[in-house]
Amino acid sequence: MMHMTLYLSVLRVSGLAFNPGFLPGSYEALLYLCLPMVLVETAFLGTLGTTPGKAMLGVSVRDYRGGRLSFPTAFRRSLFVMVLGLGCFAPSLMLLALFFSWWWVRRFGFTPWDRKLGTTDVLNGPLTPRKVVMTLALVILCLQLIYVLLIPWLPEMEAYAAASGQM
Repeated sequence: MMHMTLYLSVLRVSGLAFNPGFLPGSYEALLYLCLPMVLVETAFLGTLGTTPGKAMLGVSVRDYRGGRLSFPTAFRRSLFVMVLGLGCFAPSLMLLALFFSWWWVRRFGFTPWDRKLGTTDVLNGPLTPRKVVMTLALVILCLQLIYVLLIPWLPEMEAYAAASGQM
């Protein structure tokens, strides 16, 4: 959510007109949205051992020895999360990827990318109601900001959806 808010903010501040290539699920969005997200997550995991969202909940990502991830491992993990966990934000793939990840964790107790790479999420402290409420408040704030950032593009988005038969 934070990355999507930042992504849309950069597009709006740049003064760009609506382009279907900006939408998740387009080939262009792989370059504009997914690759930068993978690189930002890699930087956070490689330097801090966590991402802002994980840090709010008191979670960090560690290797099998308990240390921070190396940059190559952090990059591979971020790619796995983007493809297997988020389906590169493609609407049809995203639901399938989220369901697959949920099913895998319920069945085996860990994510497929953590199994492949020998990494794990570590809860550094108890998950308090305050952490959950603050995280939910940030998600709601990001959703509101995303909506505000999309308002100027809504007519073009609706016209695009109607023309492409998605309505």
